[in-house]
Amino acid sequence: MSIVEHLYDLTVLDFKVLKPNRVIKLITNKGLKVLKKWNTDLVEIQYNNAINFIMQSKLSTVNILININNQRYFLYETNYYYLYDFIDGSNISSSEGENVLQAINSLALMHKHMQNLTINILDSKIKYDRLPKKIKGFSQEFETLNNQVKTHQSEVSNIFLNHYSYYKEQAIKGNMILPTLNEHLIYCQKVKQLCHGDSGLRNFIKSDSGIYIIDLESFQYNTVIYDLIKFIKSLKWNTELIGNCLASYVKRSGYSNSDIILLLNILNIPFEFISYTTQYLKTGLDIYRLNLQKFIDYEDQKKSCISHLIKSFSS
Repeated sequence: MSIVEHLYDLTVLDFKVLKPNRVIKLITNKGLKVLKKWNTDLVEIQYNNAINFIMQSKLSTVNILININNQRYFLYETNYYYLYDFIDGSNISSSEGENVLQAINSLALMHKHMQNLTINILDSKIKYDRLPKKIKGFSQEFETLNNQVKTHQSEVSNIFLNHYSYYKEQAIKGNMILPTLNEHLIYCQKVKQLCHGDSGLRNFIKSDSGIYIIDLESFQYNTVIYDLIKFIKSLKWNTELIGNCLASYVKRSGYSNSDIILLLNILNIPFEFISYTTQYLKTGLDIYRLNLQKFIDYEDQKKSCISHLIKSFSS
């Protein structure tokens, strides 16, 4: 199975209306699966004329899943990945359905914008103002580094969306791409968009017919691809060495050059540098500045390596 084929080998959800404090059941192509039991006092659901779906929790905002005119839409507007409830929108009229999609698209764009801001500058400045005067001399350099990280995220976002134009076309045709569900995602995993690692990895694709999610975490749970990603990273972004290994792998595995380019674009998504706005308060600005610079240098090295590799596999 190629990487592209694997992306489409994802479980598609059928949505059922379920009340709080009931065992949640998920209908998949593999049958009925019991996932989790939730307490009623954790979640308040507001259902307003089938237009606005608002789910609020003491712990986080939770996921929204709706089914409109046989088209499935998934929205997570959350800091944590909670699978809580399914909403069946099959009785929504066409005009109401369009209003729902417009509202969801607006939320999705706002959410994506917020997630791509890897540093909350306002929060940083508030905490910076509380720093002792003796270390405020680093302010300009500190802010420059922060802006570099934001630039990285913006560039990668554009690369990501441009590369997946093919999947956007498929989404417009109605072929839904939804997250693979597994226990690693079910239990309060912190969502970090446009990053890869131990936590969730998803990205919105927006089209005229709705919003869609490309789930790259499914790659992490394909043992062959996951091991390949780990192996590539272990080569310390040595362009020649990685190129030779991948070329040999193409011959042995049956993967095509386009599959390898897809894999390289996945690797091009940067790790998230954790705790931007709090780390320097715990470790001191000098250590934080050093770690942030290491992060930027690493991403620059990786980006340069992957760029050369993509060119070589494109020729």
